[in-house]
Amino acid sequence: MKLLSLVLLFYSTGLLAKIKEIKIIDPQDKKFEYARVCRFKGISPAPIIEVKNSITLDCMGVAVKINDFCQEKSGGSLIKSFIDQENEQVVCQNGSGAKLKIACDKKHGSFCDSKTGGCERIHKIIAREIPLVHSSITSEDGMKTLNCYFLDGKGADYF
Repeated sequence: MKLLSLVLLFYSTGLLAKIKEIKIIDPQDKKFEYARVCRFKGISPAPIIEVKNSITLDCMGVAVKINDFCQEKSGGSLIKSFIDQENEQVVCQNGSGAKLKIACDKKHGSFCDSKTGGCERIHKIIAREIPLVHSSITSEDGMKTLNCYFLDGKGADYF
């Protein structure tokens, strides 16, 4: 479910990528009711809250980006955010770092045109405030893979 949400996040932001692996270091999930996210934007009460897409809530006709909300609540350690529709919550996943592997197949090959450029495109929505410390392109099972490691100053030995 979480991987599907992340794929949808990439899709809805125009950042099409085929994720092979995502590993969050020191993961901490913070969950918030939809109404709390709406209050963040000053919309209260909000009796009608709908999911507009994988990254946006519609609070009484006002679009609220969940990543902005989670970024504010994370203290700089946000890795990713997603909407848990089943429980009607926004989940902010925090951590001290993340390791991503992106498949560079025919459809998603543009991520491997430049290892740094590909990781910087990913960095716009994943671990935005955590430094990119490694980018590489490897070959796994005959397919190129873009590897992006994001890590704060605390965990140099994780990768």
